[in-house]
Amino acid sequence: MIQRFIALSGNVRGAVWMLLAAATFSAMNALIKHLGTDFPVIELVFFRSFFGLLVLVPLILRGGWGVLKVERPEMHLFRVALGLGAMALSFEALTVLPLAGAISLFFTKPLFIIVLAALFLGEHVRWQRSIATITGFAGVLVMMRPWQGTVEAAMLIAVASALLMAAVMVVIKTMTASERPLTMVIYFSVGCTVGTLPASLLVWRWPDGHHLGLMAVMGLLGSIAQYFVVRAYHAGEATAITPVDYIQLIFAGILGYWLFDELPDRWMLCGALIVVAASWTVVRGVPTKEDT
Repeated sequence: MIQRFIALSGNVRGAVWMLLAAATFSAMNALIKHLGTDFPVIELVFFRSFFGLLVLVPLILRGGWGVLKVERPEMHLFRVALGLGAMALSFEALTVLPLAGAISLFFTKPLFIIVLAALFLGEHVRWQRSIATITGFAGVLVMMRPWQGTVEAAMLIAVASALLMAAVMVVIKTMTASERPLTMVIYFSVGCTVGTLPASLLVWRWPDGHHLGLMAVMGLLGSIAQYFVVRAYHAGEATAITPVDYIQLIFAGILGYWLFDELPDRWMLCGALIVVAASWTVVRGVPTKEDT
């Protein structure tokens, strides 16, 4: 099974890793929304980073101190700054907006990442991928239905988070040429934990055992998902594998209904079908570098 997976093209392997990341992020987002009713956002960001870091300790011990060696420390700092901003804004959006609505707004990210990947990674964006990605973004707009009302501040926060997420993805793709996936995840967790502690102490609310356990799970899922994302971008092209992340919309709809009584309407379902179809087209129906 492992050998068959390794034999797949880089973009297909990247798509599988991204699918795993989407499922893991969806579970984490549901926990964030639940916990956000009782705790400040910055404190949730701290605990997500802190527990995520604790999860990595066994991997650090097994890999030895060599896993902490970096080639480009300035890029790690840059990634932490961008990722911390994206995380804080996304947590705020998740606590205010419906789960599926917040996730749908996060998916303005591919619109940004196509441009950033072309400018900074030198990736050739084929017209088929451009059309498929734009079609996916149209599906997001169908779910948002901006023509039916005004844009809320929380929606703008979600879009700003998406822009920072796109920048993070480009930075990750750049870093994978010299940095190991585990090393990148470790320094991201350390940077976010240290960076959010001072602000968290200003609004601190002590969690009980139940909430502390949920925060620990949130941190575990966050670290696992981050690792999956790094593996995805290490394996494939950014513009090819990013649309697979759209599948989070399906997961968000299911979890939103199950946990928060948020029932997706026909527009939400229609938009979700559009973005999933676009993602499948990008991954399976477009020639890749390996094919040419």
